[in-house]
Amino acid sequence: MSRHGAIESANDAVLCVVEVEHWYKGNVVDGIRFEQLEGLRQLTLMPTGRKWLRQQLKHDERDPTEVKLLGCSALRQRAEPTLQTKQWDFMSEAECQETRNLLDELKPKLNAAAACKANT
Repeated sequence: MSRHGAIESANDAVLCVVEVEHWYKGNVVDGIRFEQLEGLRQLTLMPTGRKWLRQQLKHDERDPTEVKLLGCSALRQRAEPTLQTKQWDFMSEAECQETRNLLDELKPKLNAAAACKANT
């Protein structure tokens, strides 16, 4: 990385992903509730963070259901008001729709997993 923090190569990009994954595991997955909520809030402020979180929620089966539910909630809190107000300066309409589609896809699976855990 350059001294200004810009990504200059594919290796830098991989390093950034590894650092985000490490931060996510330590602050969101293994953190106390405040750290989880604050970490997800920070992650969803930037388009790249939202994209990373959507991929994480969709493909990583290691995250606990509670963390995935919090992640879905954080994304929903960003997308729904944007869709309602049609103010596309924060999120594009396409990103909002992609987020909504993912949440619709994950909701039944996560609710079923949460119900199973509650019954054990």
